[in-house]
Amino acid sequence: MSNEHNQKPKYQIKAKGKGIVIGDYTKVIQNYFGDPHLRLYIILIIVFIIASISSLYFLLKPRQPKTMSGDFRVAVAEFYEQGASDHDELGREIAEGIKLRLEENMNELNPDMMIGVWGPEQVGVVDGGSQEERAINAENLANKIHADLIIYGIVDTTQSTWEVRPEFFVSAENFFEAQEIVGQYELGSPITLPDKFRLVGRRELGEQMLTRSQVLSNIAIGLAYYAIQDYSTALDVLLQAEDLTEWADDEGKYVLYILLGNAAGKINQLVVAQDYFEKAVKDEPGYARAYIGLGSVAYIRALELFEQTNNPADIDNNLIDDSIQNLQDALEARNQPPLADIQTKVHFGLGQAYLARSLSGKEDRIDTAIEHFHAVIQSYDNGKNKRVLELAAEAHARLGLIYDIQKDPSQAIAEYEQAAELYLIYDPERSALFYERAEQIRGTLNDSLSGGG
Repeated sequence: MSNEHNQKPKYQIKAKGKGIVIGDYTKVIQNYFGDPHLRLYIILIIVFIIASISSLYFLLKPRQPKTMSGDFRVAVAEFYEQGASDHDELGREIAEGIKLRLEENMNELNPDMMIGVWGPEQVGVVDGGSQEERAINAENLANKIHADLIIYGIVDTTQSTWEVRPEFFVSAENFFEAQEIVGQYELGSPITLPDKFRLVGRRELGEQMLTRSQVLSNIAIGLAYYAIQDYSTALDVLLQAEDLTEWADDEGKYVLYILLGNAAGKINQLVVAQDYFEKAVKDEPGYARAYIGLGSVAYIRALELFEQTNNPADIDNNLIDDSIQNLQDALEARNQPPLADIQTKVHFGLGQAYLARSLSGKEDRIDTAIEHFHAVIQSYDNGKNKRVLELAAEAHARLGLIYDIQKDPSQAIAEYEQAAELYLIYDPERSALFYERAEQIRGTLNDSLSGGG
């Protein structure tokens, strides 16, 4: 017999209990897969198993929400890296560090509200080579995910000395009655990293970002109270940031002074507000927000006696002059933060100032006031710029008052109704007030026409 017949199969498969040799294992597999029906059947089973596992994975995988939740919502975006770098993850590392410290600091501060925080994994990057471009992208992101505060920044590696510039953006969505603080901010002066990014640079960056993160925590919580119009608590929280000894006076604290000044002004602590706005001017002489704050304080103080007597002659025109000067300084200031609508706010402030001057009898500047109020309405642009909706509504109301004084009831009614319509969703009480004024003028007009007939 040949050797071939004497060889034993390498693999024997026996039927259970019968000891029957089926044959060589490899030949069996070949025979099985040679059957086209069986091959199709096996392929279908494999596809079904893969599909079932995939479906189960996606069903059990935690779903990332598309929009934020909470009483106040803070999103920390990856810092945009400008220029070539061997540290491509630096922007993400900075953002992750800020997010972690925000959560730690907020646990310590323990605000009595739910503050949601998203990190760069959920938020992504806010890119852009200029402040304005980044601010626009931050606003679009805030609208998309319903964030109240976007923290972002830039890592500039285009020079021999690198710079990290933290920024943040306050969305208009949750600050309807606080439009004075909406827009872009720089969080202090840039952080420099000498000799590119050696180990010492990483340590210095970490130390400085720790301080900025603590400041950001106070700002975030302060803004959260600001959004619900608890300005007293907002001021207290922001004052804690001012007391941080690690943040030196020459590191750009003017941003904090602006927020402190606005919070103090909201609770009529005008001397405190003025002091902080003056500190901001001293710290950053060309900062437009500070001049607008000073203009607002001067205007409110000018009308204090008039508010008590309702006598226009009691309007303090010296303070009105101070207000006008500060507003003009804001218009000419070199540092006008993107999307802060500085020009629109100046137009509204000047409109009020010239209206007050006219009512006091000092000089007739009604036409000038009308021009400024129309500029505000034009900036609103039929809703395209929702950041200035409140200013546009108030501009219509001021025009209603002017036309009522000028004995033009039809135009006065139209302006008051425009103001009421803009406020209808956001402030029903103020909307009702302006509708009531329109109806009062309409009633007087009808009585006049009826009596004349």
